[in-house]
Amino acid sequence: MLLFGLAGLFGKWIDLPAATIVFGRTAVAAAALGTAARALPAATRVRFEWRMAVNGAVLAVHWVAFFQAIQIAQCRDRAAGLRELSAVRAAARSRAVAARRRSR
Repeated sequence: MLLFGLAGLFGKWIDLPAATIVFGRTAVAAAALGTAARALPAATRVRFEWRMAVNGAVLAVHWVAFFQAIQIAQCRDRAAGLRELSAVRAAARSRAVAARRRSR
């Protein structure tokens, strides 16, 4: 969970356009995946799938929008989002505890 939260902080701290940040992240991920793919035996490698490429493009658009939103948003907006998330988690936890008590 900590790593997911740090992505937003790095997006706020880095003074680069969102597309540049996403390109850097994508280049590092592509290099890591390419290295991992070369380590696989040839029999386990799969052919290129266009659906996966489209999925990757949609994910890249999502990340650009995410980093743009982080760079534009004020601290109070992010804090409100964290409060909402905490409230949702607390409600889910209380439901889970209640369900466990009922099942006993």
